[in-house]
Amino acid sequence: MSEILPNIHRINSQFDGRLLASYLLAGDKTLLIDSGFANTPEKIILPYLKNLPIPVERISWLVVTHASGDHFGGNAAIKRFSPQTVIVAQELDAPAIANHSKFLAEHITALGAEGIPVPDMKADSQDFLSLHGPETPIDWVVQGGEELELSNNWRTRLLHAPGHTPGHLMVFDPLNCALFIGDAIMGDGIPDINGQLVMPPHYFEVDWYLHTIEIARRLKPQYIFATHYPPINGKDVDLFLNASQAFVSKFERILVALLEQKKQSMEMSSLIVAVRERLGIPEADYQYGLLLHAHLQKLVRSKQVRIVHDNGITRWVL
Repeated sequence: MSEILPNIHRINSQFDGRLLASYLLAGDKTLLIDSGFANTPEKIILPYLKNLPIPVERISWLVVTHASGDHFGGNAAIKRFSPQTVIVAQELDAPAIANHSKFLAEHITALGAEGIPVPDMKADSQDFLSLHGPETPIDWVVQGGEELELSNNWRTRLLHAPGHTPGHLMVFDPLNCALFIGDAIMGDGIPDINGQLVMPPHYFEVDWYLHTIEIARRLKPQYIFATHYPPINGKDVDLFLNASQAFVSKFERILVALLEQKKQSMEMSSLIVAVRERLGIPEADYQYGLLLHAHLQKLVRSKQVRIVHDNGITRWVL
């Protein structure tokens, strides 16, 4: 059992050596934040509820923080056991959460067309479905700012927190001064279960990501609860937010210095190799491609970098 605050539970699992947590806020009505992968509910969430004991049918809302398979893959399983549960998502991510083809179009096809190395995924493949589960409609599409009343004196607020994805949601609990961030803010990297960084932060839009960090900072939370990190509280909250902001500046310095040093245009594959070597966090090309894409877009907008097309290959030069 992992009751991290009164009536707030962290439901722990692991994937590929990393932490994977959902959160349960159990008042007169119950809120589940994220359903994990397709098999997470039956393997982890439902057994946890049984031990409380809270019937799965008591889950009033399932808030999906964003369109990543480890956050919405279990939606169908939750609905199968609790049809009345209302699945909630932000309007910009809701289509990709509900529709696999839309998810692949936004997260794979569109990025691959811009030179980012993307995994070979098909919506009807067994590997894809084993993680992402069957397609499941969103019951309530929100913008951000909506409140969920768990009890007479306990309300949570949904916050639009773009950057990692365009339609990311955070959940703020003023009663406990707790902020549930999903993947909206990612420190200086994602650790494995032993605390070793194994993945850099990644986000689709730099300025949105920095804005989300400021949203969190203004709330002055005493607790931050994320998907892939142990609970963060006290002085560690500011340290985490500072580290998240510092990573953005560090990555941009690395990228600009690299382009200055090369003094020639560089394509995505070369940038990925060079930046990964300088950053020192081992991870697949896809995550580094996302980061580079976000920062290169920002640098192009500010006219620090320009795009060069060479024989069908996109390159960037300072």
